[in-house]
Amino acid sequence: MLAKVMPGEFDRSLTSTALTATWGISGVFFLGIVWMIGITWWMSRPDRFEPPSEITSACAISHDVSQFFEGRRHIYGFRNRAFADAFERANEARVWTERDQALMWKKWLVAAILLIVVFGGGRVLLWLHEGR
Repeated sequence: MLAKVMPGEFDRSLTSTALTATWGISGVFFLGIVWMIGITWWMSRPDRFEPPSEITSACAISHDVSQFFEGRRHIYGFRNRAFADAFERANEARVWTERDQALMWKKWLVAAILLIVVFGGGRVLLWLHEGR
């Protein structure tokens, strides 16, 4: 039936079609390799610092350790106790407490319940509408 609708489509040689497919597949693989190298280079940026000196090793700051529903959170390490105490006093309002941890768990619980309700409600509606 296709030969009757589009008779000119079968006149092309398979060689040109195979060549196009070969270049297309090779191009996709090459693009994938370039993409992976680029992403690896981009994600390793924080690890490509100069070796720590006396000053830069005095304060160690972690990457963002927060969960999805939290604000940005870091872990700090200091070698100088007096500086650590002054830093703690200056940032008392931002210290992560047990209350903050409990609030985060409540947010996760609410999000999980909402997700179950949405998918369960969608399934009930599908069952009512389709009968299955």
